[in-house]
Amino acid sequence: MKINLKQKKLAKNVFKTFCELLDEKGVKYTKNKDRLAVNCILQGDDLPVAVNAVVNEREMIVLALSPLPFTVPTERRDVIAVAVSEINAYLLDGHFDFDFHTGNINFRIFLSFTNSIIDKQAFEYLIATIFDAVDEYNDKLLFISKSETGIEDALKCLR
Repeated sequence: MKINLKQKKLAKNVFKTFCELLDEKGVKYTKNKDRLAVNCILQGDDLPVAVNAVVNEREMIVLALSPLPFTVPTERRDVIAVAVSEINAYLLDGHFDFDFHTGNINFRIFLSFTNSIIDKQAFEYLIATIFDAVDEYNDKLLFISKSETGIEDALKCLR
């Protein structure tokens, strides 16, 4: 499917709005205007919270990922898979992705701008949702990945 001029213009406006919000909030970030991508790191209570967002012209979405800053050891991946599934059951927006093969965990959320406009409030919500979810669970998932707890004890750790 070919991207039309209207989609390109709308995507650039969405990207501009996102960057304006980050500027207003005093967030230090890097941007790639060609890819319509933004990367920043926010400080959580325990661990940093990375936010990598891209405006996708073709799909008409803003996709934001927040990779957790650790890799789950092979021997703990089964427990983490269950823990991530448990967490996802209670999240209202967004979800954690767990790659069993690599041991990487990302938080993922997106906003659609098909036939609509995304304002700064929507981006504030996007960032707050990422920050709240990652900051709430990154240290718990790190603890589970480093401990020798079984599945039941790992689930208790999440509550």
